[in-house]
Amino acid sequence: MTNSPDRAKPDPLWDPTLPGDPQLQRMQALLAAYASKATNNPFGIAPAPIYQRPRASLSPAARRRRRWVVLSSACGIALLLITWSWLRLQWPDRAPWSIQGTNSTLAVGATLTASSGAQIKVARIGQVVLQQGSEIALASTRTGYHRVVLMQGRLRARIWAPPGHFGIRDGDVEILDLGCEFDVEKDTNGKRRVSVQSGGVAVNHPAAEVLLPAGYELDYTQAQIGLPVPISASPALSAALSAVSTDPNNTDAQQALANSARSQQDAYALLAVLTRYPRLAEGPVYNRYAELFAIPIDAHHRNAFSRGSVHAINAWWNMLPRQPKQWWREWRDLF
Repeated sequence: MTNSPDRAKPDPLWDPTLPGDPQLQRMQALLAAYASKATNNPFGIAPAPIYQRPRASLSPAARRRRRWVVLSSACGIALLLITWSWLRLQWPDRAPWSIQGTNSTLAVGATLTASSGAQIKVARIGQVVLQQGSEIALASTRTGYHRVVLMQGRLRARIWAPPGHFGIRDGDVEILDLGCEFDVEKDTNGKRRVSVQSGGVAVNHPAAEVLLPAGYELDYTQAQIGLPVPISASPALSAALSAVSTDPNNTDAQQALANSARSQQDAYALLAVLTRYPRLAEGPVYNRYAELFAIPIDAHHRNAFSRGSVHAINAWWNMLPRQPKQWWREWRDLF
């Protein structure tokens, strides 16, 4: 039978305030890191110090070298991006386009009929996707100038390049890409439609030139061109735009158009109407556009606008929160 410890005799195992022998102090120091913080350290064991690696101080010369390395790396990356951007815009004159997924190409003057759809690489700046039964011809291709002709069907162009690099010809009409993603549809009855998903396009028609931004669509024929309509337009807004296009002098149609425009997205249609028919600035369409953008109505500006002043018209175009010609912002169209 073992003897119980003598509690009357001072012992550092039972009284932490007493100094222990060197071996006991060493054990306490090793176990201090595992002590429970919830006990408020009842045994008075000092926690082991946390080792921190001393921070090396750089000499002025070393700091200059480091800044030079960072600056050189940044300049190198910038140079690579500039070189890559320049190279992707270059294209040999009349070099054929590749048809993705095949070993075939589309040469200048040749026609492609997509019996089951097709994807065509537009030089190095994007691609054109043809729906089943669509027909396309390559009219011209070189650095900075690529043109196709949609014979029939529907295509989707996805381009990331400066304005005017890519375009679609249709008789006397030309649809110019401003760096975006858009659809063009042509049926057998001669009706055409352009709809824009991102960026914007310019539709150059003998009757009018229209800047079509993302979220809008436009119908046209060889003889006439419609007004831009929001893809998500309400039936009331679509009907009012059609009525104004048919008869711009219809005051009821003008009021219906002003009443049906509910957002700044709709307001672009109002500005397109005012640009084509400047005299309507004297009526409710002008007032509604100013209200949607919180623009104070200025009698001098209204009078100048109604007379067709380019300066007055451009002043409102420049107030648009998203300019369709800022093609570089649509970088997602690269992928």
